[in-house]
Amino acid sequence: MKEKASFGDKVRLSYNGAEIEGTFISHESGIITVKLKNGYNVALSDDRAEYLSVTRVKRLSEDRNGEREISGGVILLATGGTIASRVDYATGAVKPHYDISSLLGEADIREKLGTKVIDNILSENVTPEKWILMAEHTKKELDKGNHVIILHGTDTMTYSASALSFMFEKQSRSIIFTGSQRSPDRPSSDAFENIRSAITFSSLNVGEVSICMHDSRSDLSERLIRATRSRKMHTSRRDAIRDIDGGGLAGIRNGKVSILGEFRPAADETVLSAKLDNRVALVYFYPGMESGILSRIAEKKKALVVMGTGLGHVSEAIISEIRGIARDGVHVVMTSQCLQGNVNLNIYSTGRKLKDAGVISAGDILPEVAFTKAMYVLANHGENFGETMMKSLRGEISARLLN
Repeated sequence: MKEKASFGDKVRLSYNGAEIEGTFISHESGIITVKLKNGYNVALSDDRAEYLSVTRVKRLSEDRNGEREISGGVILLATGGTIASRVDYATGAVKPHYDISSLLGEADIREKLGTKVIDNILSENVTPEKWILMAEHTKKELDKGNHVIILHGTDTMTYSASALSFMFEKQSRSIIFTGSQRSPDRPSSDAFENIRSAITFSSLNVGEVSICMHDSRSDLSERLIRATRSRKMHTSRRDAIRDIDGGGLAGIRNGKVSILGEFRPAADETVLSAKLDNRVALVYFYPGMESGILSRIAEKKKALVVMGTGLGHVSEAIISEIRGIARDGVHVVMTSQCLQGNVNLNIYSTGRKLKDAGVISAGDILPEVAFTKAMYVLANHGENFGETMMKSLRGEISARLLN
């Protein structure tokens, strides 16, 4: 039989006397693949299937880079990642795709959304220049009165979200990152549920950059978390990105929203400082690290963020090297490899030596967040780098450490 539907269309078919309803995925090698309403895919032999109806999804205009303009609503800014990808059935690999029409959900939701594809990459390819691009596109949409949902790969989502947190000094609408662990065309994808929940969360007018992802392994609940206190904790689970403090800003369970923590409300205006200094390196200390490695890394940098052990330690062998790096004008910021607790350079003799060498304690700032914060601080508050790094600008330092 001839294919009568395109990717993302809603279809109803007769198959062996039964009716099948869902979203059309593909028709290849005699097999029609349809995503059912429960999220799972079903494969149908085309010689036994008959189309009863096809509801065409509204296609995005490819010649306008997939844009659908909107004002005073919610816009999806697609950057790539798994949530904007499909399986290439010829190779079995997942790759980004420009057509995100199928992500818009049911027709009644689709009409209320704007869309714009600003990039088409997997998140390991994101750079600081891409963060600035995301921020500038986001600012334009906020100025139109839109809430912004950024579709992003999960692997480096917390880097991007925290970078935008620092660049947006004020925001007049919600900025929410979301993604998925399975591409929309795969069985039981989490993409649609995450987008629906992000749209719901946007009405809270949270005035800080946040992340919406699953709160459990199954489609039971989603959680909104502060970008600067988040980390990807699992390679593949739906609830991979977690609030490091175990809380969150808000939650959704069975469609009901609950407020879980305090957050900054949306401001009357948006203030963006789209400036980052990418002369920052993130270095993981390991036992036996040879002298000279840090100096070579620091040659073209203005700041090093070191992931030390425990309370923020490195070996005695490289403390003198760090002293020299700091003396040459490169800021050295100490974070911890531990997921809980905070850096304290006052407890052990090693910490005191590092402090004396000019090392800046990052408290309990997550290493990747300290990395993006250092870029922002260098570009905007370079003359007060150390003092500003130790201040909580966007909730990146726990309140208990500030009391």
